[in-house]
Amino acid sequence: MESSKDHHDPGGGFRNPWDSYQKRSTLSLFGSIRKDPEKADVAALMLLAGRPDFDIVGSSQRKKARSIAATWIGHCTFVVQMDGGNFLTDPIWSMRCGSFPGPKRVVPPPCELDELPSLDGILITSNRPDHLDKSTVQNLGNRAEWFVPLGVGEFLREHGVTRYTEMDWWESRKLDRGATVVCTPSQHFSGRNAKDRDEALWCSWTVVGPSSRFFFSGSTGYRSKNKKGSRQDRDLLDRQDYGRENGIASGESLPKCPAFRQIGRQYGPFDVAFLPIGGYGPKSVMSAVNAEPLDSVGIHRDVGAKCSVAMNWGTFQLSDEELLDPLRELERALIDKRVPESSFLIMKHGKTQII
Repeated sequence: MESSKDHHDPGGGFRNPWDSYQKRSTLSLFGSIRKDPEKADVAALMLLAGRPDFDIVGSSQRKKARSIAATWIGHCTFVVQMDGGNFLTDPIWSMRCGSFPGPKRVVPPPCELDELPSLDGILITSNRPDHLDKSTVQNLGNRAEWFVPLGVGEFLREHGVTRYTEMDWWESRKLDRGATVVCTPSQHFSGRNAKDRDEALWCSWTVVGPSSRFFFSGSTGYRSKNKKGSRQDRDLLDRQDYGRENGIASGESLPKCPAFRQIGRQYGPFDVAFLPIGGYGPKSVMSAVNAEPLDSVGIHRDVGAKCSVAMNWGTFQLSDEELLDPLRELERALIDKRVPESSFLIMKHGKTQII
């Protein structure tokens, strides 16, 4: 287990302190190949998108007091309603990710910002443009308290936000309605561009209410891989990396980020975990910072999630896998790890679901 400050780089900025992380060049991370999404895939996602129902938590459809309502806006943006409180995660309403010519949004936001319910907190996991969108920050302003990792407050101040709390890993704050917000670790990186990498901290978030709790990972890695060869060979090695679990043949054993088990031991089990399944290609570059579905199922287990919800897919084409590949790989990962399909939900853009 890392000490409380091992993630502070002695030379300034921050770092991932685990063997599960292998640093990739900034050019590789920011310059990954991005495919144009297939028109048929875009059409399918558009057809399935819906409209939020933020009033569902007060209706007869809420089956039990411990239930959580989640609305997927897209990418890593959710409205999470629990214990009478409302939280917004990594909000991005822009039609492009980052400055022009950043990737264009595949599915438009399902509602306007002024249609959101009152918010108790806005949770930010990184200052990267797909997690901290300038236009959305300016439009939300001081509507709610922003909870951000160390070093992100300066960006908020520059864009008119004064209601924010900067937090380090394992720090917590108790809110008026009784929920406690905890800044927890993740394996990722920060930077608005190629010049300010890792100057600010990145994180995940744990929210513990009086009767329910959720975990929001943001974008995160789990293992670091550097494999070449045919796709078939890489897929086989991916499965072998997990050793002799569930009858899978033993192969190279890659270290896994220990932070998630620590989070699970300290704050789990969670009623819901929001976990990434996309943005992983090419895996030899992105695996250190963006989990593939097989990794996400590992995180699901490590944090002790009763149910997980997939995110970081189907909204922006940020990496080189096909738009719907994460869904296919998730299906196979759940089979490989013998996790029930009902334990890892795929939500539709704009839909509100009681979990």
